[in-house]
Amino acid sequence: RQAKVVSKEDIVIVSEDEYLVVVDKPSGVLSVASEQGIPSLAQTVFETAKSNFSSYDRMVVHRLGTETSGLIVFAKTMEALRGMNSLFRTRQVTRQYEVLVCGHVKEQRGTIDMPLMRDYIHPPYMRISTDEHQKALLDLNPNIVGKKLLEAPKP
Repeated sequence: RQAKVVSKEDIVIVSEDEYLVVVDKPSGVLSVASEQGIPSLAQTVFETAKSNFSSYDRMVVHRLGTETSGLIVFAKTMEALRGMNSLFRTRQVTRQYEVLVCGHVKEQRGTIDMPLMRDYIHPPYMRISTDEHQKALLDLNPNIVGKKLLEAPKP
């Protein structure tokens, strides 16, 4: 499925100051540029918001998957980028997702606290990561799985 092109008129800025711009990313839009040359949200934000960076890829604080909609943060200064990267890296930023699942769920609400991975049989979907799936990745072509193969299963 091809990603949607996003224009300046499509961008919904939720919050903006001299350091950060928070944008409501629609489903079907790339967060960052792809090899196919399809314009990304990061590129369009760079062209729309004034920043201290010379390139749009420097503004990216975090990403959301192409089919994921939600708020995405872009930095406008190097100080803001470093600060936000530190917050994400040390897990001081909490992400909350609402998802559609296959199967039967007994409760209306709950928490799934299990490791996820790309479903290499049905991309771009995600699945629960098991030891068997991690071991299976060792024998797959990197073009199928993505840019990097795991060197060893997770303990």
